[in-house]
Amino acid sequence: MGCGVVSKVAKAKLYGKKLNSMKKLFTFLLSTFAFLYGVLTDSELYFKIIISDQEQKLGRNVKIKSEICNLRI
Repeated sequence: MGCGVVSKVAKAKLYGKKLNSMKKLFTFLLSTFAFLYGVLTDSELYFKIIISDQEQKLGRNVKIKSEICNLRI
């Protein structure tokens, strides 16, 4: 491996870290906005966004748990 290849790999990793942190920041801002919107309008939008975000991370378990919670209410 030459120096050019190593620097390209390092740049790609750095770009990936920046992209990942931007994605986390965007998700945080979106959830914060949704929470504030939900509080101000007394809507369930922020619950839906948070639950769908967790479903993507954890899979079906959260979906099943949220359905059970909805049945209890």
